[in-house]
Order: sequence, then C-alpha cells, then structure tokens
Amino acid sequence: DGAADVHLSRLVSWGYTTFRLLFTWEAVEHAGPGRYDEDYLAYLVAVIRKCRHHGVAVLLDSHQDAWSRFTGGDGAPGWTLEAAGFDLTRLGASGAAYLTAPEDAVPMAWNANNMRCGAGTMWTLFFAGNDFAPRTLIEGEPAQDYLQRHYCAMLGRVAEAVRDEPNVLGFDLLNEPSVGFVGTKD
Repeated sequence: DGAADVHLSRLVSWGYTTFRLLFTWEAVEHAGPGRYDEDYLAYLVAVIRKCRHHGVAVLLDSHQDAWSRFTGGDGAPGWTLEAAGFDLTRLGASGAAYLTAPEDAVPMAWNANNMRCGAGTMWTLFFAGNDFAPRTLIEGEPAQDYLQRHYCAMLGRVAEAVRDEPNVLGFDLLNEPSVGFVGTKD
C-alpha cells in the first residue's frame, strides 16, 4: 500500500538495504497446534515482496520476548501455555507474569518475566523438559518434544511460504531465548 512505499522509500534513502523482519509464532499458529494462518503468511510474503521492490533484503526473525504476550512479552501462542496447564486468565493476577509493569519496577520490566512462573516454566519445558519434567506430557508426548515439534513445524511452514522470495537472506530462528529455570540454584 502507499504507506509502506513511503516508509520503505524513506528508510532506503537513509541507506538501509537490509531489514530484520519480525514475525511471531502466535501470528502464524494462533488458532491451535498445526493450524497455520494462511492469510498472515500471505501478508508476510507481500511485505517481503514490497521490500524487494525497494531493493531491500530481509532477515526473517522469529521474534519473542518473555515467551508470550500472555506472560508479559510476545511470541508463542496462548495454546502452548494452556497445553502445559496454565490458565491464561490468571497468569497476571497470580503473579506468574507481569502483564503491566509493577509500580516499583525499573523500565523494561518485561524481561523480568523470563524468571517468573509462566515464562520460566515454559522455557524450562521447551529446552529441558525431558530432564527437568520427564513425566510432564502434552497429548501423550513429552512436553519438550511437543513444544519443539510444533515450533519447528511452524518455522518450516514459514520457510515454505517464503522459499521463492530471492530477497530473503535467512532466518533468526529464535530471538533472545531464555533458559528458564535451568541452572537456577534456588
């Protein structure tokens, strides 16, 4: 659209020729496991093509901060938390996530969510669930395997959608992941 052309022209005039183009797991697979939003993927391709029209290469960034918007950041869809047993309506009130910055918090308090119950648990399950929670199953599958399988399948669907776009340089597979509670002594 016209606004995109104006913004891209401005950025190119300032010397930018490569962009980090963000997308989130939730944007691609918000409706549930294995249910991809084809309209969103078409939009992502349209943005990539608009960038190509302006001579801009893109690095696709599977973006997240503090696991999910339901744990005070962005990234993973809510169904991942529900699959692990969290009630999305109670994460903030229970203190499992800061959904708004506490009054005594320093700016950018969202990052503290990585060590709160919600995001910390999800990161631990994602990277080390087989070691730290081997009996935690989601639909009969170890939580780590289930989460990683769906995440990798989502990345594969995005790669399939953009495979013919010559200005896509590659992928940042996961922006700034946390280790969750792995290595925490307390």
